[in-house]
Amino acid sequence: MSILNLILVYICLLVGEVHIPTKCCVPNQSPGYCAWASLETLGNYLRIKPLYGLMESRKKDPPFVRRTWWVDFDGFHEMLYSIDNNYGAWDSIQEKLISLGVKHKIQRNGVFNKTLIRESIRENLGCLVAVNSGLPTCDGSHGIIITDFSDTGYKYVDTNNINVDFYGTMQWFDRNWDGLVVVVYK
Repeated sequence: MSILNLILVYICLLVGEVHIPTKCCVPNQSPGYCAWASLETLGNYLRIKPLYGLMESRKKDPPFVRRTWWVDFDGFHEMLYSIDNNYGAWDSIQEKLISLGVKHKIQRNGVFNKTLIRESIRENLGCLVAVNSGLPTCDGSHGIIITDFSDTGYKYVDTNNINVDFYGTMQWFDRNWDGLVVVVYK
């Protein structure tokens, strides 16, 4: 193999997909801690100590309370509602990461910009995204870890089955992604 070929292979490895060893992967648990299992998996892979044991510690947290405010002709209103501690809402994720002192970037649900996903792959980090359908491993909203991302498809780790590499088309992703992206940093 020529030196040019070796350089090209090395560049492809640097820019290519994220390789998360199975030993770093945390299996999801009932009733569904997929976002938290995914973040702990990323923490194990990236050696971010505050994320070690995240899923188990999240089970002990009180439910997250979300506040919503609005103003109408009747005046100012506030509504509080509780989100179960297993649910990976963007604001509960952000609050937890801040409380743990973990550097991160979050793109909220409903924002469909893929730049942060591409950056996470380029930087060999991977990222958590939320999809509206967890098929083939579950029905309903689900958090998965993106490990490769291109114009035609993507590769991901699913904490419902950590022993399988999953692949999807960009057409499916665009139809099912809810916009959430979470990237954690060392």
